[in-house]
Amino acid sequence: MKVLVLAGGEGSRMQPWTSIIPKCLLPVGGRPVSRIIVERLIDEGFTEIILCINRMFEREFKHEYRDIEDIKFSITDTPQGTAGEVYYGLQNFPLRDEEDTFCVVYADDLTEIDYVSMLTRHYEEENDITIAVTPNVPLDVGVVEIEGGNIIGFKEKPLISELKMNTYVWTGVAYFKSTLTSLFSPGKDIAKDIFPEALNKKLKIEAFISDNPWWDIGQLSHYKRVKEVFK
Repeated sequence: MKVLVLAGGEGSRMQPWTSIIPKCLLPVGGRPVSRIIVERLIDEGFTEIILCINRMFEREFKHEYRDIEDIKFSITDTPQGTAGEVYYGLQNFPLRDEEDTFCVVYADDLTEIDYVSMLTRHYEEENDITIAVTPNVPLDVGVVEIEGGNIIGFKEKPLISELKMNTYVWTGVAYFKSTLTSLFSPGKDIAKDIFPEALNKKLKIEAFISDNPWWDIGQLSHYKRVKEVFK
């Protein structure tokens, strides 16, 4: 099964650091954040890992991953949005006929979620999409609304006044049925475009709820916090 690790974002909220070092190569505990994620995936038995990156930082990523043979690179010349990264990743490395699922992992979200247990649940429940969520909510991220274990709503970075009790956030890990590749296209965002479209199509989207630690390093305050935790 293919795992697309999305590392092609601009990292504009992490300037000026990300004008020199791509966000997903920023160090946490002495290792690049995306390296921590990739090594966890490999440890759990995933071998077809596609790192989706921007041409600007091709040299840096290939240098960092020069010792991992299983890594493949999907490279775009300009930022394409998270759904666009998936689109080009699957164009460059198409799914085989027997592959019925693919996985998407954000390379700037650190989590201790059990990828294998989540995949098992995805198959057992025959979901179209399975999304990893946590109740540990920083307020400036996308939140989901859950009913009976299924996701019925999704809102990217809501206002505090819009939050409800029992709010959950997406942790940047999701499994998709291979039949859903047509949802992905350049310029689209998974949270803002793909999930709402899937909800409108009445697809079965289940939440895989985990209380395990999760950190988003997409902005400076979060990055400083996770560096302290790992220290």
